[in-house]
Amino acid sequence: MQQAGLFPVEAALWRQATQGVEVKDGKLYRFAPGQALSARVWPEPAAWLKKRDSETWLPHEPHLDCAQMILERKERKLDMCRLFGTEQTVRRVTEWRPRPDDPPRRRQAVERRNDEQRKVREYLLVNVPAEVREWIGPYPIGQWRILRMIAHCPRFLDLVQCNPALAFALASYEAFRPPACVAVPRQLELFPEKIQVSGAQNPMETVRQLIPTRQRDLCGWLGFQPTESTVKILRKLPAGSCSIPILLRLRTALTCGWKMEFCRKLPALNTSVICALSERRLAGRLTLRFLTDLLAPARAVDDAQREDAEVENTINFGHVLRDTLWMLRHLKDFNLPARIHSRRKLLEIHNLLAREFMQVNEDALLALQFPPPPVEGDGNIEPVDSPQKLLEEGRVQENCVAGYGNWIAKGCCYIYRIHAPERATVCLWRERRGGWMLNDLEAGRNQGASAETFEAIEEWFQRQTIPF
Repeated sequence: MQQAGLFPVEAALWRQATQGVEVKDGKLYRFAPGQALSARVWPEPAAWLKKRDSETWLPHEPHLDCAQMILERKERKLDMCRLFGTEQTVRRVTEWRPRPDDPPRRRQAVERRNDEQRKVREYLLVNVPAEVREWIGPYPIGQWRILRMIAHCPRFLDLVQCNPALAFALASYEAFRPPACVAVPRQLELFPEKIQVSGAQNPMETVRQLIPTRQRDLCGWLGFQPTESTVKILRKLPAGSCSIPILLRLRTALTCGWKMEFCRKLPALNTSVICALSERRLAGRLTLRFLTDLLAPARAVDDAQREDAEVENTINFGHVLRDTLWMLRHLKDFNLPARIHSRRKLLEIHNLLAREFMQVNEDALLALQFPPPPVEGDGNIEPVDSPQKLLEEGRVQENCVAGYGNWIAKGCCYIYRIHAPERATVCLWRERRGGWMLNDLEAGRNQGASAETFEAIEEWFQRQTIPF
C-alpha cells in the first residue's frame, strides 16, 4: 500500500531506505529516521520536507554548502569562529578514511557515509553550474536562498560578483526592513520613496523588481545610508564574512562619522574589524593602524619554522579579539588603555583579562558540574572533564579557555588537551542538529597549531564520531 501523502517514487524510496541518500528523476532525497528531504537545485531550486506522520510535503529551506558539497535538511548554526578566523581554524571532515584495524561494522559505516557524500557531491556538480558554485561557495550561511535568487533572476549573479555583501543583504531583506528588524538606528533615515515595490509579493518577485535599481538606492531600501560611499564600503566585505548580525552591526557603525571614515580608509573589511568598531567600550580607543593589522590573517608555520617565526604572526588575532570582547562584557570594571595601536597591545589586554577572569570566576567555575565528554580521548588527547582541569589548562596554555566553563556545563561545547604532536587545546562545538564539530584548535598563547596537529586531530575525530 502506498503511504499517505507520498507519490509512488517517494513511497518506494522511503520503503527501501530509512536513512541515506538517493537521486531519482532529477531530485535528491535525503532520508532520516521519521522524515525525508526532497530537493531540486537547478534550474528551478525548490525543496520540500515531509515527516512520516504528516500527509503533505511542506516547502523547506535546507542547508547548502557549495564549497564542501553539502546538502542537508537544517541550516547549520552560524559558525562565528569561521567568521572571525581563517578557514584553517575550522575543519569539517567530508571524506572519512577507514583504518586497517577498524571492526567490520565501523568500516561499513565509513563506506556508507562516504557513499552518501559522493552522491550529494556528484548531484551538485552535475546540476549546479560551475560559475554559480564558485561565487556562492564562500558564503558561510544562506547559500540556498542566494541560489534561488540567481535561478529566478539571472542578473542577481552580477550583483553577487560585484558586491557580495549587498547581494547577501538583499537576499535576506526581511531582516533589514522594518518591522522584522526592530533595532533600526534612530539616526538612520530610510528612503522608501525611491523604490516602489508593487503589491504583496514573495521574496523572489520582490528581488526581481529591485535588481535593476542603483546600488545606492538598494542600500537606502535596506536601511543603509544611500550613498556611493556606502556602496564602496560594502564592496570591501568579502562573501566569507557576510552574515545578518555582521551586516546589521556594520549598518549601525556607518551612522557614526568617524567610524565611516575609518571604513573608507581601510583597504578591506572583515568580521574582526566590524565587531571591534561595534563594541562600545573598545571602539573609541581604536586606531587605523590597529584595524589595518586586524585584516592580516595568521600565518601558518611548520614545526621546523616555529622557533624562528615571529610569535605575533602565528596568532589568530580574530579569535583573540572575539575572546577579548566576550570577557569585556563580563568584566565591567576592567581598565582599558586610552589607545590600542597594535595587535600586540590587544594580546596584552587579552592576557590580563584572562587572568582577571579566572581570579574573579574561579569559585563559580569550581562549583560547576561537567557532563561526560561526547568523544572519548586517546593516549595523546585528553578530555578536560572537570573545572579543575579547565583552570589548569587555561594557566598552562595562557589562554581564556576557563571562560568556556558555563558552555561546557550546558553541553554546548567541550575542551580537550592535546599532548602530541605538540601541546595544544581543541574545542568541539555542538551543532544545532545535535552532532559535534571540530572548532578552535590552537597551541599555547593562542598560536596557530601545525599542519601535523590538524591532521592528527581530524583522524582522531573521525575515528571516534562515525556512528555504527
